[in-house]
Amino acid sequence: MRWLLILAVLAPLGACTQAPLDAETIAQTLCDCITPTGTTACVDDLEPEIDAANAACTQCIEAHETSCKDLVAECQTTCISQEVPDGSP
Repeated sequence: MRWLLILAVLAPLGACTQAPLDAETIAQTLCDCITPTGTTACVDDLEPEIDAANAACTQCIEAHETSCKDLVAECQTTCISQEVPDGSP
């Protein structure tokens, strides 16, 4: 009976953890909004630039997945890694 109580307490906690989306999924979602007719090339170009480990990116994609305008405006800069070019301060 105790294990049922423990499961009842722990089950909601497991639902709170959210696995990050992978780079391909993020790129596909963004590309579906950016260039719907050329998504394969877009995904190929964008995927290496995606920061999939960024939890804010996953949250942004999921929060704005129903609006391309908001998704691109809010998530593009959050999800794409901003690498500093060599030689820059």
